[in-house]
Amino acid sequence: MGIFMFLAGGLSRAQQNHLDNKAWGAASTAMIFLYTSSFGASMLMTPWVIPSEMFPLKLRAAGNAAGVVGWSIGNGWLMLLCPVMFNNIHEKTLYIFGACNFLTLIVYYLFYPETANRTLEEIDFLFASNNPLVPACEAEFRRLKEEHKLASQNLNGLNNDDEKYETPSLEEDKDLNSSKNDQQV
Repeated sequence: MGIFMFLAGGLSRAQQNHLDNKAWGAASTAMIFLYTSSFGASMLMTPWVIPSEMFPLKLRAAGNAAGVVGWSIGNGWLMLLCPVMFNNIHEKTLYIFGACNFLTLIVYYLFYPETANRTLEEIDFLFASNNPLVPACEAEFRRLKEEHKLASQNLNGLNNDDEKYETPSLEEDKDLNSSKNDQQV
């Protein structure tokens, strides 16, 4: 996506240098459309998907709302800032946006762990780390998942021990309750 922005900036500059040939402007416009298409299909989902996964269940709705509100405020400010930027620095605005896209890749790599093929309970473990970097989150996830697995095995072991004792059938239970009631009277 950053490449589309850099290409759009370069083609826009070429259009300004060759005012008689409109092909440069059309190519720059095509790069903006390609950027918008790829952005909409990838990074634009982030404010909706990540907050809905990273907050614990009891805070999930509020966290998701906060993520969307934050995105909306940022988008609103960007829309107010764009005309000023284009008037003052022209196509260099597109270079700035392209550079921001490349910086965003670093942010995604460092701070956004992969949540695919994980249950919401596992995602709670994934975001349980106090360290925001992905390697630390993944290490904490593995540790908590192993602890949870061991706790589940221990709990299942207790349940297996309980199976040694026969539970009374419904009829036997009724007989026991009626004999207790007779003793109380």
